Amino acid sequence: YAVEMLDRLLGTLQRGRHAFSLLMLDIDHFKQINDQCGHLVGDQALQLLADGLRARLRAQDLAARLGGEEFLVILPDTSATGASQLAETLRRSVEQLRLQLDCNGGCPLQMTVSIGVCTVQPGSRLRPLEVIDLADQALYRAKQNGRNRVEVSNLPAPDRTPVATEPAVTAPSPDDAVATVPGSVPDS
Repeated sequence: YAVEMLDRLLGTLQRGRHAFSLLMLDIDHFKQINDQCGHLVGDQALQLLADGLRARLRAQDLAARLGGEEFLVILPDTSATGASQLAETLRRSVEQLRLQLDCNGGCPLQMTVSIGVCTVQPGSRLRPLEVIDLADQALYRAKQNGRNRVEVSNLPAPDRTPVATEPAVTAPSPDDAVATVPGSVPDS
């Protein structure tokens, strides 16, 4: 369903409407939570995160668990600034949670998240999986840069070229350069 929603939003963008944003969230050190406290506690942590997301999102937003400890949040009609602010709010709210779970002798367990943000502007010709990949790359940078942080994707400028229904076929011009590798035989 999340990919279908992304596809619809991307279609709207190609018609020049509003930007939308995508967040990829990942619970930091989730494997340690499962290993030290068990999968039941890990499941409780996932549920607490899902509840926290639901409480802070608008009705038109969509949060979905991708698998493991990763969540995807689709934010229609949301600018890069709005998405970054929401991501930081989510990060701080999770960081402030002290999970009182039956783990480590009843000691509170702190959970943090890393978040990747990708905002797609009107005119973009990206496909849904490309948008997810860009948000995932930003998430990876957040992990690499110390976790418990938000990183924003660097998107190329939107291509305003109309989408063609069929690929255009053009004959090569005499000015087209043909590169050959030394020792290779060019195609004839």
